[in-house]
Amino acid sequence: MGHLDPIDRAVAYIEANLNRRLTLEGAYIRNRRLAEAARLLAEREDRILDIALEYQYQSQAALTRSFKRATGVTPGQYRRARRVLEPDDQPRLARPTPGVILGGVDMDPRLEERGKMMVVGMIYYGENKNNEIAGLWQRFNPRCPAIPNVKDGSGAYGVCFNDTRTEDPNFCYLACLEVADLNDVPMDMVAKTLPASAYAVFIHRGSLGKLAATYEGIYRTWLPNSDYALAGSYDFESYPESFDPEDEARCVLEIWVPVKKKG
Repeated sequence: MGHLDPIDRAVAYIEANLNRRLTLEGAYIRNRRLAEAARLLAEREDRILDIALEYQYQSQAALTRSFKRATGVTPGQYRRARRVLEPDDQPRLARPTPGVILGGVDMDPRLEERGKMMVVGMIYYGENKNNEIAGLWQRFNPRCPAIPNVKDGSGAYGVCFNDTRTEDPNFCYLACLEVADLNDVPMDMVAKTLPASAYAVFIHRGSLGKLAATYEGIYRTWLPNSDYALAGSYDFESYPESFDPEDEARCVLEIWVPVKKKG
């Protein structure tokens, strides 16, 4: 294998210097840097901007463009799923067969148009490392009667989005109810308007502990292999009035992902 030694040495050098400036450019280097950035997104709590700069992206926006082009999702959405990107030499996941259950979600979503939604609720910023979102719901549920103008029969919603007011957007989760107007919002709550959009609607069945696998199935398997692209930087969980996390048969919710046709 003597004639391969220079190649081996070159690869070893690249692997040891992925987070340094290299004069040599190539698809291998770009893909490996992207894979390492994905690993850090899943394993560490560093700012996305810091990870981008560490792996020689000029800005967070540059990493986001490359990341979304390769995976179909943004770094923030990927981090929420808390999964590590497979190496590029591993086979890509095959397109799921309609009706297949992956994680806890049916990979054959329905497509639905929905008009503008106005919601009011309580918000959490962070990465949910210690199950803070469950605590948010425990605080929010007793406060629901204080929200005026609630639409009857609409259930509750968990809206996942990024706060883009900062250079390094923070993940946000809004436990909320849909309202007819945004008058008289309680002082300890926030209001948000979701735009009209087409949605891919997935049904999650079973333990909430499987939600991470559900999101991975949506963003890592269904979306890249579908005819659709994301149409917004948010998604939301829809909890019917019958929802009960303690009852397996009634632990059923929907995940609405805004989409548009590719191309």
